[in-house]
Amino acid sequence: MEDSARRASGTAPGAIDLSDLSRREQDVLALLCRGKTRAAIAAQLYRSPKTIDNHCTRIYHKLGVQSQAQLVSLVYEQGLIKELDPGFAGEHAGSAMTLADRAYQAIGAIDRRLAGAPAERYFGELVAGVAEVLGTELAGISEFNEAENEVVVIVGADGGNPTEQMECPVESSACGRTYARGEFACDRDARSVFPDSEVFRIAQIDSYAGVRLDARAIGPVGCLWAADRKPMEDLPFVLDVLRLLRRRVSSELALQIAIDRLDEFGQRRDEEVDLLSK
Repeated sequence: MEDSARRASGTAPGAIDLSDLSRREQDVLALLCRGKTRAAIAAQLYRSPKTIDNHCTRIYHKLGVQSQAQLVSLVYEQGLIKELDPGFAGEHAGSAMTLADRAYQAIGAIDRRLAGAPAERYFGELVAGVAEVLGTELAGISEFNEAENEVVVIVGADGGNPTEQMECPVESSACGRTYARGEFACDRDARSVFPDSEVFRIAQIDSYAGVRLDARAIGPVGCLWAADRKPMEDLPFVLDVLRLLRRRVSSELALQIAIDRLDEFGQRRDEEVDLLSK
């Protein structure tokens, strides 16, 4: 009952009790923490993809989480990876493990920030949270406008404050490079890489990292990015966090785009009805 109430309220999940999970569900969770896809887990455990999907659904329900990133971040935050998967924890006890631990903790911090955010401020709080956990001055979400061959920064944060919308030509912008490659990063001297970028020149951007957002039914919809006015010294960490957020933000942005299009369609229909009634 408590788990159901927590999920309905949208608050952050509590402590994980691995005894709530069956042995097979713990096996699946351990492989999720290794970064395995569901298809790879099915192959490794000699089970059908549908069976693994069912296991994941039950794990999410029992632990009160909404996404794989949130699930895995909780495991790392609560120090359960050694109990869950001692072999993996031992193999990665050095720098790689530290990097994964930091990345998942960062996702957890973003989730806690978003737990009480009003719906209309969700994306603004999301990018502000991204900048905060990454230690960068700027972060944002850009949407691709193929008709105009441009990238539009639809929401951004600079020093914790919201930024205005900005349009950037695809061919001369870092977001455009991200769109073409799927990922793009420049840890220093970004203005020399994009000398024609007015946004980089005005904002004095020196470093950038971004990942393309791909929605399953639509295709590329935008990119999630972070930038700074100084060199980005911890680029692997920045990219890890952005990659962990990619699937979730892709779905959320695609949903918002669909809602906006329906609103536009409704407005046009209302205008046509008004014209016909006159």
